[in-house]
Amino acid sequence: MAKAPKMVIVALALSLLALPAFGVHPAGLERISFPSRLMEVEAGTGQREIENEDECDKELRSLEKNFTETCERHVHGATQRECRANANNTIERSAKYPWQDHLASKVLDDGRTPVFWAGFWPGGEESIDTREALADFISSVNGFQLADTEWGQAAESEGANNLEACTWDRKKNWWNAASISMAKAMAFI
Repeated sequence: MAKAPKMVIVALALSLLALPAFGVHPAGLERISFPSRLMEVEAGTGQREIENEDECDKELRSLEKNFTETCERHVHGATQRECRANANNTIERSAKYPWQDHLASKVLDDGRTPVFWAGFWPGGEESIDTREALADFISSVNGFQLADTEWGQAAESEGANNLEACTWDRKKNWWNAASISMAKAMAFI
């Protein structure tokens, strides 16, 4: 009988080792819970659990919906299912797809200057590191920033709220994919 508890512990340890194979990494383990009751699933969520959904989950789900629609507008003949998978992979894993290549290039084609946002924050002491200073600078150079591209518009869409409720770990894959797309678009100007 003493072997049963040891077997359970070994099984749990092995399952934790197997989680990365399913896209779950140690940094996200703090969000995993093992409820003692059945999980309710809302109709229309593609069988994803929504119980205990936090604000960040809602924003990410809204972003996925909006970016799915962006994909559908740009990929002729793509199904909603294909575009949803593309959007989800981009948000969760920084996946890149050919249809995303021009999402940052339209503003470049208009002759505007790209400006990467760095060091500006509300309440800056020098009056050079505020949002207002950034906006003034962008205007003075006929510039734009990532927020002005289709990537930024998707993140700022209703419900996505620029992913404000999310920690960096939960939104970095999205912003990495968007920033790389913008940098690649800049390489071709």
